[in-house]
Amino acid sequence: MKFLILFLSVLPLLGATDYTTGRNINLSGKKILLMDQWQIRMGDQLEWAVNPGEDSSWKPVIFKWPPPEGDQTSAQGNFWLQTTITLQGKKDETYPLMLFFIQLPSAFEIFWDGIPFARNGRVGKDRREETPGKIRGFILLPIHKTTSGPHRLSIRVSNFHIHKKNHDFELLCGYSSVLNELTSQRKEENLLYMGLFLTAALFSLFLFLGGWRYFPAIFFSAFTFFHFFINFWYYLLRSNALKVSLYYWLNPVFTSAGTISFLLLNIFLLWHLEIPRRKVFSGILCVSSLLHVVSPFLFRWEFWHSDLIVAFVMLALIFQQFRRKKTGSATALLGYSFFLFDWLAYLLLPLLPVLAFLDEPFISLLAYSIFLVGLMGSVTLKMREQFRTLDALRFRSQRLEAELLKKYIQPHFIMNTLQSIKSFLGRDSAKAEKLIETLAGEFRLINRISGEMEIPLEEELRLCRLHLELMGYRRDANYQLLTDGDCLGFSIPPMVLHTLIENGLTHAFKPKENGNFRFHCQRKGHKTVYRLENDGSNLAEMLKGSSAHIEEGMGMKYVRARLAEAYAGKWRLDYGLARGIWFVQIEKEDG
Repeated sequence: MKFLILFLSVLPLLGATDYTTGRNINLSGKKILLMDQWQIRMGDQLEWAVNPGEDSSWKPVIFKWPPPEGDQTSAQGNFWLQTTITLQGKKDETYPLMLFFIQLPSAFEIFWDGIPFARNGRVGKDRREETPGKIRGFILLPIHKTTSGPHRLSIRVSNFHIHKKNHDFELLCGYSSVLNELTSQRKEENLLYMGLFLTAALFSLFLFLGGWRYFPAIFFSAFTFFHFFINFWYYLLRSNALKVSLYYWLNPVFTSAGTISFLLLNIFLLWHLEIPRRKVFSGILCVSSLLHVVSPFLFRWEFWHSDLIVAFVMLALIFQQFRRKKTGSATALLGYSFFLFDWLAYLLLPLLPVLAFLDEPFISLLAYSIFLVGLMGSVTLKMREQFRTLDALRFRSQRLEAELLKKYIQPHFIMNTLQSIKSFLGRDSAKAEKLIETLAGEFRLINRISGEMEIPLEEELRLCRLHLELMGYRRDANYQLLTDGDCLGFSIPPMVLHTLIENGLTHAFKPKENGNFRFHCQRKGHKTVYRLENDGSNLAEMLKGSSAHIEEGMGMKYVRARLAEAYAGKWRLDYGLARGIWFVQIEKEDG
C-alpha cells in the first residue's frame, strides 16, 4: 500500500497530454486542438453555411462524455453545428492541416468559411434518403484557405441511423503528421493490449488444461479473452473502416462484453481468494451485470455507477483477505488497486484540472500491466501453496507407507507366519508350501505396486485375496472377498483396500471365525463410489459405542493420505456401523 500511495503522489509528473481545448490553434506548435465548444441549430437550411442568421437561434453545446441531459446532438433529424477556429502563428507548409472526426452522427457535410469541401455519407431528409458514412476518419482542410486568422467551421448533419445512447462525438484539428502519428500510436497500444491479455488468457487456460485443474483459472482466462476481443474491436475502430450502421449494431455487443468481463474478473477473485459468502456475492454480481446490460435499452438510463460501487466493495473484500494473510491476496490487492485507479483516472479526467497533466495512454498501460502481473502473481502463489501441500501429503504418504510395510515385515509377523509354516510341515507339507507361495506372492506384489500413484482395481483386489488366503491359513479360517459390479476400468491408490481389509480382520473377526468381505464399485454421474463391508462377530461389541468416536489408527491415516495425494480434494471417506455391518465408503470425482 505504501508503494501505491508513493506512485499516486508522483503520477502527475509522468507525462503531459498532446491535446489542447478551446477555439485557437497555434500553427507554430505540434498541439492537437480538441474542438469541444460548438453552437447548434436544429433544422436544415443550406444558406446557414454562408449566413448563419441571428445568434439567438444558435444554442451553445459542449461535447463531453457522458452527454448532458437534453443533448440535442443525440436527437434524430437534421441540425447544424458551427464554431470559430482561430489559426495563429506561422504555418508549417510541409504538412497540411487535417480534421479527425470520431462518431459524428450518421452523415454530414463540412463547410469552411461557407464553402463545402468534404462529406461523410450522404445527408438526407429522412432515414431512407440518408446514407450513413464511416464512424471515424481524416479530412484534409483546404490548403489555400488555412491562413492565419479566424475561420468559421460549419457542419450540416443528418442523424437518422444512430442509437441515441451511443453518441460520443469528438473532432480534432492538427497537422496531418501529428494526427497520423497519434492514431498509429493508439492502434499500436491496442495491439500491445491484445498481446498482454492474450498471453494472460493462454497462461491461465494452460494452467487448467495442463493438469492443475484450478477451477477459478477458467474465470480469469475467460476475463482476459474478453478483454483481448474488446481491444481487437477498438483496433478495428481505429482502422477507420467501420460504417456507422455496422458500428451501432456491434457496439452494444462489445459494450456488453466489457460488462461480462468485469463480472468474470470479480467472480474469479471471489473464488480464488476464497472470500466468505462468495456464492451470495456471485449472485449479486450477476444481477448487477444484467441490469447494466439491459438498462440502456429497457429503462433508458445508464447503470455504469453500479460497477464503480462493485469495484470498491470488491477492493474492500480483497483487503479483508489481505488482513487475514490469505495466500495471493497481497498481489491481488495491488493489481486490483491499479485496475481501479485507471478507471477512476478516466472518469475524473474531465473534472479535475490537475489530471490534465497525465498522459492517459501511458498511465493505462502501466496500470493494466501491473494489474495483470499482480493477478498472475497471485495465481502463481496459489499454485505454489497447493504444490507444497501436495508435496507434504506425498511425503506423509511415503512415511506412512514405509511404516505400514515395516509392520508387515516386522519380526513377530514373520515369526507367526513361519510358526504356521512349521506347524504345517509336519502334518500337511502341501499346505505349508502353499502358505510360503502365498506369502511370497503378497510381498512381491506389494513391492511392485506400492510406489505407484494409482493401480488398476483388479490388481488391488488380487492383492487383497492373497492377503485373505494367507491370513486364512494362519488363523485356520476361511475368508472371502465378494465383488458386486464390474470392476474393469476402475483404478485406486495401491494398498488402500488391502489396508481396510487388514483392519477388518484385526477388529471384526474372532480367531478361527470364517468371514466375508463384500466390495461394491459403481459410477454415479461424475463420481466413482467404492464400498467395502464385513459382518464380523466382534462388531456386536462396537455397537455398544458410537462409530463417530472410533479412534483412527495408522492404517486409516494411511488411507486418507493416499486418497489426498491421488485426488487432491476431490474425494470423500465415510465409515461406521449400519444395521450391524461395518462399512467404509470412498467417493472420488472423475476427471
